[in-house]
Amino acid sequence: RDRVISIPPGASVGQVLESVLAEDQSPEAQKRERISFADNGVAVTVQAQWIKTKETSDDNGTRYVCITIIKNEEERTPETIRRYLDQHDIIIKDVLQTQSEQKTVPKMNRPIDENVVHLSAISRKIFVKDFFESTGNAYAPNVSISFPYAGVQVNALSNLLTTADGRQILIDFEDLYGDAITAIRKTGLEVIQIKAQDSLTEILAKLLNGLQISYTIDPTFLAAKRPAHFNTFINIKGFMLAEEGKPKTLLTAVSLPPNLVRFFIERDVKIIMSGRTREVP
Repeated sequence: RDRVISIPPGASVGQVLESVLAEDQSPEAQKRERISFADNGVAVTVQAQWIKTKETSDDNGTRYVCITIIKNEEERTPETIRRYLDQHDIIIKDVLQTQSEQKTVPKMNRPIDENVVHLSAISRKIFVKDFFESTGNAYAPNVSISFPYAGVQVNALSNLLTTADGRQILIDFEDLYGDAITAIRKTGLEVIQIKAQDSLTEILAKLLNGLQISYTIDPTFLAAKRPAHFNTFINIKGFMLAEEGKPKTLLTAVSLPPNLVRFFIERDVKIIMSGRTREVP
């Protein structure tokens, strides 16, 4: 049924919108706190002041319209995130509280692969080699090593990592048997063992710990530069590296879609990820 909504004289666009949506009691306007979805290692949660539903053009699904009043243009959800969410049937509508506050925000036109390093997942050995090269560490495969074992001097081949601070670490792909690793460690040489059942994420954790790099596990990012209450949360399965004097780096075994890659590039975050940038239908 029709409703009469009282709007004060001189009301701003935001006030008008708030009055209209607050009075809308139709089923498609029922208030939702948030929308969440998972996307191959990426977890997304969208929170807005109002979330309305609408049928898709082919009537085979539902699209969500997420409306939030913002105070200034700087609080607007970036175009890269709006495009990404639109591909998942979520439409972001950020409405300026007053039109007089609107101003143009310069668009970013950086190449998609700028500050992006791709790790090959063809094999564990190539994956590890690519990782060390991307982090600026010297890595030499198939190096001859000698160590005492059971009263004799044993020669073997292994993979030698030399860190930036001069530490040497053996990277073993289960080529050393028995108590050989224990014997090597007794000589003072560190060993990182990569096992066949280790996932790419588990391998990355072992390598980071060996390099003694501080990191945050599965970091979460706010899409817009505004309070968290009405914002989009993007959680990436991987690691956020915290190295003093170096750029922020997101390290992940997830192949990210292009709009998320662009979002991080615009935030001056370097990306090291498995595989190529994900293709989007």
